[in-house]
Amino acid sequence: MRLLIRFLAIAIILSGIVSCDGDSYNDPNPNPNPNSGSTIIYTATLRGANEVPANASTATGTATLRFNTVTKTFTISVTYTGVTATGAHIHYANPGVSGPIAFPFSSIASPITYTSVALNATQESYLNANLYYVNIHSAALPDGEIRGQLIKEGTPAPVIVTLNATLNGMSEVPQNGSMATGTATLTFNNTTKRFSITVTHNVVGANAAHIHNGAVGINGGIVFPLASTSATNYTYTSLPLSTAEEIELRAGRYYVNIHSAAPYTAGEIRGQLIITNPSGAGDWDY
Repeated sequence: MRLLIRFLAIAIILSGIVSCDGDSYNDPNPNPNPNSGSTIIYTATLRGANEVPANASTATGTATLRFNTVTKTFTISVTYTGVTATGAHIHYANPGVSGPIAFPFSSIASPITYTSVALNATQESYLNANLYYVNIHSAALPDGEIRGQLIKEGTPAPVIVTLNATLNGMSEVPQNGSMATGTATLTFNNTTKRFSITVTHNVVGANAAHIHNGAVGINGGIVFPLASTSATNYTYTSLPLSTAEEIELRAGRYYVNIHSAAPYTAGEIRGQLIITNPSGAGDWDY
């Protein structure tokens, strides 16, 4: 009888252990957050429109970086197509600004895989603030043919997105010898889907200005006519953009063009509108 009681007691204890062990493998509420635990994921979309200055390259690429918060190291995978790379690195800078090399890749053939040494506190803070970008260089574009900002997954899209353009005759297609210059600042509200733009210039006898749809090096049609407020300024406030218009805006395929009398009736100075928000990207593909 005593043996039977001991046997039953052992069986009950073992049953409890198995039950608890089973619970650890059947979590009814798994954490869906990709950045939970010790790994934080950053991604980037690489293209010519993200370069400074933007270019018309049709090459594309993607990058995924996984940062281990325990070891302070990261592993990055970069794939690209449409470009013969002569160099590839991670640089440090905000979107819309060129910055120094932070992490050179030892191999540049696609797909690139690189694992860092442990980051110091400053480097980790830069990564956390979305201040690193991947840059693929080529012989034709040695400063960079395609580029993409490394953005932490789950980063919300900024409510206000800023795009800037520098206008000059060398950006026209074909290029011209005009010495006139200009600047444009466009602010897009990611909630209302409207934008406002101001353009300042020194074109003598400017008679029209528009936002056109076209990549760098390509002429495109007028999308938004701008209103002259003085001899040196144009402004415009849009209606809510359609999905297609928003895609073109975020892809860097809108440019500002200022026209004047012959020989510049097709455009005297031009500049591509490029996103320059200092941080935060979310759905915006830098």
